[in-house]
Amino acid sequence: GGGALRAAALEAELAKVERDLDEYRAVTKERVACLYEDRAAREAQYRRSRLAHEEALAHEAARLAKAESLLHATTRDYLQLRRDSQVAARAHAEEREERRKLGHELRELKKIERG
Repeated sequence: GGGALRAAALEAELAKVERDLDEYRAVTKERVACLYEDRAAREAQYRRSRLAHEEALAHEAARLAKAESLLHATTRDYLQLRRDSQVAARAHAEEREERRKLGHELRELKKIERG
């Protein structure tokens, strides 16, 4: 009698606990799988983002190198033009001085001839 009912109740309770445990395991397994999927998605996004940043960095580094090269070329051209201008100005000043001396000598010669 009473022992059999008690055993049946315990078996029913044990079956329910086992079902609950199986359900908990299934939910837990599903949650873990979702966490792994989420982690994989975040890692993939991180890799894509990192690659995009690396590409942008490489692009900007190339632009910087091009700008530096242009700056060096422009500076070199400017310095060459300035140097050429200084040489031309010096030559012009020397030519002017030479003309002044020749004019002075010519005037002196004319004075002597009149003399």
